[in-house]
Amino acid sequence: MIKALTIGLALCIAMSITGVVFSGTALAEVDTSKFNSAISAELGKAADTDVLYQRADQIYDVIEHDDTHIIWKFAGTTGDYAFVFADGRLAVASMSSFDLSAKDTLEKELNDIIDLIDVVSGVDNAEREHAVDHAIYYANEAGIYHRLKYNYDTNFNLKLNIPDCEVRTARLTVHGYDLGCVGVFPTPGQHYFIDDSEVSGCDITRGRGGGYICEGTGISYADCKPG
Repeated sequence: MIKALTIGLALCIAMSITGVVFSGTALAEVDTSKFNSAISAELGKAADTDVLYQRADQIYDVIEHDDTHIIWKFAGTTGDYAFVFADGRLAVASMSSFDLSAKDTLEKELNDIIDLIDVVSGVDNAEREHAVDHAIYYANEAGIYHRLKYNYDTNFNLKLNIPDCEVRTARLTVHGYDLGCVGVFPTPGQHYFIDDSEVSGCDITRGRGGGYICEGTGISYADCKPG
């Protein structure tokens, strides 16, 4: 069953890097002007910064901390900076320019922060999903990224029309698995297209030996289920 469909377009973004969550906060050791991309989120629960600091200091290079916030560096990997505030605000900032690859890294590091908070105070799946789904991305140039996510639990037909503007790159992600139909004359399975070019799809038919034959585009057999 398709759980969600996410379409990321290098098209528009809500805010520039100057509006990131740590603006206006007294950060003694970090020059925020050097960042070129970032992500921020509201986890919706406070974290014990003393306990969180003890955990973070075992893994990361902690830059500064007090009872209101912790800043650490993802040293040895990206060099990005994590900002965790006691009121539940989270942010990751990077010197890399924003693109879909940078977006993936920022989202992974946001989840790394949530993983650490989960160890300290517990984070359920709904809290994590809400924080990630409502995260705000930042770049030096406003108006370059937009993310759409649709949740489905039934069959659907969707055609997304993009306004007349430049789309530099796009990505379509299916969460869950594709359902193909089984039978002598199967109806079409699930298929996804960008500009009339199929990027993912799934059809399942019954083979002569009685087994299933999966025919897919951009998909593995494990992601293609009879249905």
